[in-house]
Amino acid sequence: VVPTFIAKAENHFVLLKDIIMNQTALRETISKNFLTELSWFPFNNLTPDEESYYNTTGKAQSTWSAANDYIWLRHINRATDEEVVGQEILPPVYLPTNGSLSGGSGKGLLKAKVNLSLPCQRISVIFPPRWGTETSAAFLLNIDNDFDTPYRALNFMVNRTEQQIREKGSTPLNAFLPRFFKNSDCYLCYSNNEITRPNDSGRTMVIDFLAPPTQEGFYPAAADFANQFKNEKVRPHWGKRHDNIPGIIDIIHQTYGQLLPQFQEQRQLAYVDPCDMFMNSYLLAIFGRSKICPY
Repeated sequence: VVPTFIAKAENHFVLLKDIIMNQTALRETISKNFLTELSWFPFNNLTPDEESYYNTTGKAQSTWSAANDYIWLRHINRATDEEVVGQEILPPVYLPTNGSLSGGSGKGLLKAKVNLSLPCQRISVIFPPRWGTETSAAFLLNIDNDFDTPYRALNFMVNRTEQQIREKGSTPLNAFLPRFFKNSDCYLCYSNNEITRPNDSGRTMVIDFLAPPTQEGFYPAAADFANQFKNEKVRPHWGKRHDNIPGIIDIIHQTYGQLLPQFQEQRQLAYVDPCDMFMNSYLLAIFGRSKICPY
């Protein structure tokens, strides 16, 4: 049991090109904070002419660029005793976006603008809305010391999203939520000390993006990302069902390796769900069936 501590959260808005498209700034920002969250809601920074053009044509004007969209940048660090004195400790809150993590009142691509009006300076710990219709695709990659992998991964998804916006006037994702954290020592932590890469920094990045499951391009974008980085130990959030991506079970087995049977051994010793009552076909394909069911 580890005692809790008070966290200090700082929120900023920065241009996408100044953080995601700047490898040096990305590395420096992530490296000096305990936890960093980037939130991008595509198509959020439009001139009046660009917004009028979209409302008229349903397409993005050629002058719009994802590079000029805003990123909601959040740093979370452990607060010192001096920083806590005299400060109001804010409770977790739900995002006020009418049932959607990525905006609820806007229409089409314009829903992204909703998030720029959120009272982010007063939000300490974010909870998603109580009710929602979105699903999440989440993948993890080890971070190298040069931050080459996160730089390429983030820009792959930005370019993939911008391409669909320009070609079809729609987006494969409503919210793009990369997070960065230090690795841990456990069997099934996604940021696992035993999953490494050359020039490893001891940190892991999660690429998390959200949209309704029926949204155009959502699953193809997830599959494209997994295939693009399958040789760099990309791994899904194993608890989220990604069986719409061909070959995803093999990717999980290859990346997690012996951590999966080691977890199963501990599960059996603890007699947890001995008859697979809480398993589904996807999890059974990952872990196999229990060997200790008495029935």
